[in-house]
Amino acid sequence: MNYLFIFFFFISISFSQNKPNIQAEINESNLTLWYDFVYSDAASNVRLRFALDVLGKYAAKSEYPKSVKVGLSYVDAFKDDKDQYDLLLNVIRNYSKLMLSINPKQEDFDIYKKFVEDNISNYQSITAIKKIASYYVNQRKWDSAISIWKEYKELVPKFNDEVKK
Repeated sequence: MNYLFIFFFFISISFSQNKPNIQAEINESNLTLWYDFVYSDAASNVRLRFALDVLGKYAAKSEYPKSVKVGLSYVDAFKDDKDQYDLLLNVIRNYSKLMLSINPKQEDFDIYKKFVEDNISNYQSITAIKKIASYYVNQRKWDSAISIWKEYKELVPKFNDEVKK
């Protein structure tokens, strides 16, 4: 009986040591470790919880675009479990909406552009375009701001009146 307890104790320690430290700082090395864990053969509910914690680390710093980017990179890890897949997508959608409340960095334009493409028939796509254009307006780069609107004018014909403003 004691041997069985010791055996399970060591097994549980070895499994817990495979899970990366979520308290570690966000950097490329840790992002790689975290990504590998999310795609590992650990229990899917443990991987999902861990993935949500990673996204939460970005959200805690109001870096919602990064939460969305990282979340989208994790989606395929849960494609075999519809409930977990849907839960992760819902969290990503929420972070997508929150990212519209902040001014984007140029490095995050790709995720804003993806948001526009994914929400083309929704007014929120206009909000995302405004956010991208405002980056240039704030820097007084008027031609760049205008080119953003011209780039998206054809994609959002439903909102042409808004684009013309």
